[in-house]
Amino acid sequence: MARVKQPVYLLRHGESEWNAQGVTQGQTPHPRLTGAGRAQMVEAADLLALCLTSTDAVRVTSSDLTRAVEGGEVVAARLGASQLVDERLRERHFGLFQGTNHRRTVSWTGRASAVALAHGGVERRAEVVRRTLAALADLDPAMTHVVVAHGELFRLLPGGSAVGEVANGQVLLWDGRSVQRL
Repeated sequence: MARVKQPVYLLRHGESEWNAQGVTQGQTPHPRLTGAGRAQMVEAADLLALCLTSTDAVRVTSSDLTRAVEGGEVVAARLGASQLVDERLRERHFGLFQGTNHRRTVSWTGRASAVALAHGGVERRAEVVRRTLAALADLDPAMTHVVVAHGELFRLLPGGSAVGEVANGQVLLWDGRSVQRL
């Protein structure tokens, strides 16, 4: 993969109602940000503002799931940026696990075979990576980008496993080849 010309900041959406309850969201569209989640997005936008120059053209692109769209709106407003929505940036689909206890999901999916995961409707890792990289490749190389999406997407990207758990509201950097902590 070629290096990007402008920075691409990866930002995990703020805490959602289901994050607070310990429920697996996957591609469930409706969980909204909590008050704490909105505050996390304000803090992330303020951090990003420190990284940008006044001449940077910035675009915010978010997943189409409510928690990411809301987070993207907060960031775009604080940075004076436009916002786009791209469904390819959706969280990994967790099939039968969506809406269930997240600890159980992590435990089961961590030890299940690919065949068992597919039987349960869990999206293949390779498919998540393919669609996420396609979305990142389509970003305008002349602009600085903030991508508001989901922790699992970022962990599955090349180099993403090295950053470990991605907290709500955490900012990472994508250089076109790997994910790094900011």
